[in-house]
Amino acid sequence: MNVANEPYRSTESTTNDRFHRAFDTARERATQAVDFGEDCVRRHPETAVWSSFATGMLFGLLAGWLLAQQLEDPWRRDLRSMLSRLQSRLHF
Repeated sequence: MNVANEPYRSTESTTNDRFHRAFDTARERATQAVDFGEDCVRRHPETAVWSSFATGMLFGLLAGWLLAQQLEDPWRRDLRSMLSRLQSRLHF
């Protein structure tokens, strides 16, 4: 074994150990969060259902709004041109 590579090896093992500790901590916290969520759903099933319904509605509205933004509406185009003409006449 080459002695010149020893410092590199110790740095590598230290980094590896830190990674594994961080990963284990993250896994433990994620497991606790899932357990807490399941416990809340079991204690308050009606609230969980209404919360998921409201969240679904919000995501649906957001998706619909984003799709509507992509479609070109003639009314919006006419309104924009009218406002730009008004702006040029009022010297804004």
